[in-house]
Formats: sequence, structure tokens, C-alpha cells
Amino acid sequence: MYARGISLRDIEKQIKEMYDVEMSDSLLSLIIEKITPEINDWKNRTLEPIYPIVYMDAMVFKIKDNTGFYRNKALHFAIGINLDGKKELFGMWITNNEGAKFWLSIATELKNRGIENILIASVWMD
Repeated sequence: MYARGISLRDIEKQIKEMYDVEMSDSLLSLIIEKITPEINDWKNRTLEPIYPIVYMDAMVFKIKDNTGFYRNKALHFAIGINLDGKKELFGMWITNNEGAKFWLSIATELKNRGIENILIASVWMD
């Protein structure tokens, strides 16, 4: 939530509403400070050179922005099945819309992270 620009106060409210747990700004800041390096390591980890199957898709959501208006946002994701048959989430990316240029940037990122060959790519196109 913090990475998407949601304020600490709004995160506190959401945690209180969902889990009935109160958290202070300082505790949330400490948690974010501790997990951010691990998230960045995960997002930039080296991937296997071969994946038999890779699924790439996007879902569009209406999200309320800072002005109070609802806007469409696309959540792109890429999931691979490795040679051991286990699923791996390569990453998730949020943009204002779904488009070929952005998909190309995702494919380039995956290649730069080590993927050399995909045997079957499953991509849903509307």
C-alpha cells in the first residue's frame, strides 16, 4: 500500500478496519524500512534461464486517486512454471492502461533478469 502512495494514516485506518489492530506511524515506518530491501531484492532477483510455461496478463481496477476521482489502473503480472513444475511470480507492475509498449518493457526486464527461453507463452489479448 505504501509503495502505491497511500499515506501512513490511511494504512493505519485500513489495518484497523480490516483486522481491528491499531498501529502507530512509527511502527508502520519501521516495518516499511525493514521490508523494503527484501522487496527490492525479490523484484530484481535472477530468474532461471528456461521456463516451460509463462503466463502474462493484466487486470484493470478502478482506484480512487488523491483528487477523489476513480481512475482505471492496470495490474500486469507474469507467472512462470519452472522446470520442477513450481509456479513463480516474476513480478507485478501497475500502469494507467494495458499496452504493447509496456508488455515489451516487461519482456525486456525478464530477459535482463536471466530468462533465455520460454517454451509456451500464454497471453490473453482482448
